[in-house]
Amino acid sequence: MEFKRQYLATCILILISLCCAFRQPDARHRRNPVQEIEVGYLATATNSLSRYARTAGGAMTLAVNEINNNRKLLENYKLKFVYTDIQGDEEKSIAALSDMWKHGVSAFFGPDITCTTEARMAAAWNLPMISYQCAEYEVSDKSIYKTFARTNAPDTQFTRSVLALLEHFNWFKVSIVAGDETRRVSMKDILQKTLRYNNVTIQHNLTFESPYWRNWTKTRLLRDIIEKTYTDTRVYIFLGERFELFHFMEELDEKHLLDNGDYVVISVEIDEYKKDSNKTLLTNPYDLARSPKLEKYLQSMLLLYQTPPTNPDYAKFQDAVIYYLEKAPFNFNFSNIVRASEDAMGEPRIMVTEDAANLYDAVIEYAHALNQTLAEGGSITNGTAIMNKIFKRSYMSVAGYTRYIDVNGDADVNLTVMALQNTSTGYAVIPVAIFQEANGKPVSHSVSPYNIRIGLNCS
Repeated sequence: MEFKRQYLATCILILISLCCAFRQPDARHRRNPVQEIEVGYLATATNSLSRYARTAGGAMTLAVNEINNNRKLLENYKLKFVYTDIQGDEEKSIAALSDMWKHGVSAFFGPDITCTTEARMAAAWNLPMISYQCAEYEVSDKSIYKTFARTNAPDTQFTRSVLALLEHFNWFKVSIVAGDETRRVSMKDILQKTLRYNNVTIQHNLTFESPYWRNWTKTRLLRDIIEKTYTDTRVYIFLGERFELFHFMEELDEKHLLDNGDYVVISVEIDEYKKDSNKTLLTNPYDLARSPKLEKYLQSMLLLYQTPPTNPDYAKFQDAVIYYLEKAPFNFNFSNIVRASEDAMGEPRIMVTEDAANLYDAVIEYAHALNQTLAEGGSITNGTAIMNKIFKRSYMSVAGYTRYIDVNGDADVNLTVMALQNTSTGYAVIPVAIFQEANGKPVSHSVSPYNIRIGLNCS
């Protein structure tokens, strides 16, 4: 009997020892369960000419997956997103936004076309909203739209680089000529306000009916503008389509104003510079043949383009965006498209534009801002605290260059200055300088062994 008691006691001690050896760690060392953070993506896929979800949406999935696979970013949290096609309609956008909020969404990406009303709603809920496309200028007012930012550059940012270019050459008297298309009129008005504020005299500020095809119209609108302005103008800022710029230069040339280098035209291009831009700029827009006239015109022109991506792996990024566009929740069919990195020309067969990079950047920057907010003991739903980690900050874009979001929540624009240069292979329109943000101000950097040779003195 005594032996049995000793045996039983020994077994109990062994069991206790085993339990101690394999006991769970205490709360200080236990990994917290993963908490899901749901965010919303509002974008246009149907019923609109601008279908940003079809070309950028895959960047949303790509960014969320990369965040969730990064152990150093949002530890113990996992992002999940819900998507709604808002069809380019403000009312549908508002309805989708409200529905997402009712279901506990903590942040919003988009919308892509309208954003003013939606940004006001997000501010009322104190939740972050970061758009990658919306150009409406009202949302720059942070006294009202406190939780809104955008990774696309509004037109106000273009005007700052134009100002920097004028200051570089000491040109302080200009005339502005713009087509009457809505965005260009908006840019013209913002440009006038910015330049006047910075002591640049606006000699004339005129618009013409767009589109303007000189060969197919009886009116000579651009000739009439030149007649009104040429006597007290030496620097023109032109906002219009490429074929309209061609006609403007034709009119200047026919009046012999380009013969002595006394005039310069600065053309502000809304789109980014592409590999074929040099070829198209040297060809007649009607017959696409290379034209000696264009070489003469371009000697009196400076062209400002959005800087193209410099990331050597950008084609792989485009491939990944296309890959995820074919997956849920988008399920678009691109089975006949050759992937960008496999294309012999290095070009995507689908227009995965800078919008995809802007969307990707928006999600990544939100994750970093949220991560910092949480590390400081903040809340997932404190939109003002999160956005304060985004305003007045620089970040490296997936496009390969540094971007800056200013105090108004607006991303800067990196602009490339293009000019005609006599290279070893003949005349070509090539990058000669870029404007990048430094401490919130555009600064020019030379990117070419050639110089901008404009000897005009218009101070």
